[in-house]
Amino acid sequence: MGDEELRRLEGDCIRLSEELDEARAANAELAREARDGAHWEGVADRMREEIVRLSELLRYEHNRANSAIDRETTAEEARDEVERRQERDRYRLAWLSARRRAADESVFGMEALALRDEEIHRLRARLEA
Repeated sequence: MGDEELRRLEGDCIRLSEELDEARAANAELAREARDGAHWEGVADRMREEIVRLSELLRYEHNRANSAIDRETTAEEARDEVERRQERDRYRLAWLSARRRAADESVFGMEALALRDEEIHRLRARLEA
């Protein structure tokens, strides 16, 4: 082998060595990208799990809020019903009281008339005697 052929082989070796270095660098880059892809896939999986957990928590809290609203609405309706009944009872008691007073006044009026009639009879009897 001559010097020229050795130089050519030496140049080929250098060129092949550079191509090998470039291939190794490209391979390392691909490996980094694969690791990064796996990392981001893991991050995305954790985020999906967190979204599911937060969705369930939101649904739970929504149900709790609706239950609290329902309880409050029921309590307000019960208070309103109690107030309506109390007002009805007050009017009913006032009406009964007025009837009782009217009945008492009627009885007292009749008693007063009876007393007046007795007094008139007594005075007449005294005048006639």
